Amino acid sequence: MRREAKLLKSKATASLRRSVNTFNSLDDDGRLSSVLLHAQHASEMLLKASLCERNIKIFNQSSGRSLGFKRWINQAVESLRIPDESAGTLRAIGALRDDEQHYLGCDDEGIVYVHLRALVTLFDELLSEIFNETLADHLPSRMLPISTMPPGGIELLIDREFNAIKELLRPNRRHRSEARGKIRTLLAMEAHSGEDVEVSERDVRR
Repeated sequence: MRREAKLLKSKATASLRRSVNTFNSLDDDGRLSSVLLHAQHASEMLLKASLCERNIKIFNQSSGRSLGFKRWINQAVESLRIPDESAGTLRAIGALRDDEQHYLGCDDEGIVYVHLRALVTLFDELLSEIFNETLADHLPSRMLPISTMPPGGIELLIDREFNAIKELLRPNRRHRSEARGKIRTLLAMEAHSGEDVEVSERDVRR
């Protein structure tokens, strides 16, 4: 294994461990923020490790800096042949993390749970294909996101969010900020089907 790829893979597994650990934590204060931040970092580090191991350049030749997360996802689709569905999951995690880090983000347990489980699966598949390893080589087998109320499919989650938004926006409720946070989450979900998804206040107001 290339030395650089090994170091990047180590950072990826550390962040995934932190993300799953935090999801399962009993402390709710800032929990989902931390889950999304570490999940996105784990995704980016694993993509870079995989591309590096395949001897694909991970720096912009003109600027000498590492490229952005969206660019890495596109490169992984092209060079690592990751499925479009997995690429959509990674883009959605990136969009959810952006909103959470820079303003108001996702507060829905089910949506975070679905994406974290999908990331755990993709992580294991890439480790196996690129490095001939499994997650079990790095994490205890019990290390999975756990929910006492497992959600249904993503369509049910989105429908539930729309109903919650309608309730928050009822006259005289004074919960517009909470509703806007949920709207931003739904807009971020468009990353599953498109590459250039950026949630703007104009879109939220519309």
